Amino acid sequence: MCLAIPGKVKKIFDDHTAEIEIG
Repeated sequence: MCLAIPGKVKKIFDDHTAEIEIG
């Protein structure tokens, strides 16, 4: 499922995940 995510959307998701990890 993750591999099916478009690059732009995946980047946004990764950035959001990074914010959660940092927070």
